[in-house]
Formats: sequence, structure tokens, C-alpha cells
Amino acid sequence: MGTFAGAVTPISWSSSDSTVASVNPGTGLVTPVSAGMA
Repeated sequence: MGTFAGAVTPISWSSSDSTVASVNPGTGLVTPVSAGMA
């Protein structure tokens, strides 16, 4: 687990907000929706 800087506040990788990042439940990998948030 970790965090990456959001536009306003840090967003937890564990966030279930799919508009921010897509989390693969099988691998736990997190793919930021926007490349700018990588």
C-alpha cells in the first residue's frame, strides 16, 4: 500500500474510487486513470 500525490490531496492506492485508479483485484496492481497521476 502507498499513496501518490493527487491534484489536491494525496490519494490512497487502496481507494475504491475507480475514477482515480483502476485496481486489479487479482494482482493488487494499481493503474492510475490519468498518466499525470502516475
